[in-house]
Amino acid sequence: MLDGNVAVFLDRDGVLNKDERGHIYKIEDFELLPGVIEGLKKLQNHYSLIIVTNQSGIGKGLYNLEDYKRFREHMHKAFEKEGIKITKEYFCKHHPESPTEEYRKVCNNRKPGTGMFQRASKQYNIDLSNSWMIGDKPTDIEAGLKIGAKTIGIPSYESTKEELVKAGANYVVNNLNEAADVILRGKIMQLFINAGGKGTRLYPLTKEVPKSMIPILGKPVLHHLVDWAKGNEITEIIMMNGHLSEQIVDYFGNGKKFGISIKHSIENESLGTGGALKLAEKHVKGTFCYINGDSVTNVNLKKVIEFHKKNNADITVVLIKTKRDDVDSLQLDGINITKFVKKDDDKSKNEKLTNVGLCVMEPKTLSLTDEKIFNFEHEIYPKLIRQGFKFLGYVTNEFIEDMGTPERLKKVEEILRNAK
Repeated sequence: MLDGNVAVFLDRDGVLNKDERGHIYKIEDFELLPGVIEGLKKLQNHYSLIIVTNQSGIGKGLYNLEDYKRFREHMHKAFEKEGIKITKEYFCKHHPESPTEEYRKVCNNRKPGTGMFQRASKQYNIDLSNSWMIGDKPTDIEAGLKIGAKTIGIPSYESTKEELVKAGANYVVNNLNEAADVILRGKIMQLFINAGGKGTRLYPLTKEVPKSMIPILGKPVLHHLVDWAKGNEITEIIMMNGHLSEQIVDYFGNGKKFGISIKHSIENESLGTGGALKLAEKHVKGTFCYINGDSVTNVNLKKVIEFHKKNNADITVVLIKTKRDDVDSLQLDGINITKFVKKDDDKSKNEKLTNVGLCVMEPKTLSLTDEKIFNFEHEIYPKLIRQGFKFLGYVTNEFIEDMGTPERLKKVEEILRNAK
């Protein structure tokens, strides 16, 4: 979903298409730069995409207006084939030294002037101060700064990294895909799903089917989790697969048909809950969520994430009250977790608040161990407490249940059926 009235403004030549000589206008010279398609796909779900380009070659007489329009149409068709929609492209054809009087003028549309941005703001009600400008020249950066936007420079034949930094760029990156990651750093929310378990307690159901692919009401448990994630502002899912992983990969692929980005981390041996997450660490882009792949839930994850961020937590664990004695529990002082109590320990003095395999985490929490194979809760939780991390509990009475035994599988089926 687009954020309200904000845009990413993009210079064209040197940012979107290859430009090694300047004044690109021939269709046969059209070539998108690496990372452009990936970057635009990431950005378009959050921002309007608006191209602002100086086309002084028209004013200088190097090519004409029709040449520019043909090239523009060719580029936009290339984007449309990839499912990318450019909201608008603005251009300035003027140059103060044009040999043609019609084009010879100092124009506020020509960057570093801000005319094109102002037109976009008026036409689409764009909040310029909360928008971004990406360019490859100091004039692009200067224009972005004038409108109060954040700016990203991409070095090209026109300018070096040092020149872009000197011009005041907030960030300098190598390509548009990297720029998108910078812009979306606070907007991308990942969910890591641990779907690698063998499901021995559900045997023989799991003899030929992964536990998390067992169907409930016509679709696999993992599919239910994907639907839940999409409804809770998750933008990317990393499935951590092990036993019969090829079935999960075949079913979900890259997530395109499910309307969400999905990646897969495959463990070739059983690594435990912690080892699986450590293996997938390379996919972490910032604050992320984690859930066990045998869970079915209606927990409002958006509220958990808000709680986590509001309290500047290092890790927030979702807790529920339980009467069971065969589970680990956590002791709270207010919202702070102060003690981890294993299921075999004495719980008589503790309120029975149990971890349900759902949490929000900061990447630094994964640095607490270098073990290859380990249980996340048993290894990490005690260290978080001992080393003074901000380890918080979010207590809820919302529905979350694992389906890891025949009895619980039946219970989950009944709950979901009755919820329809």
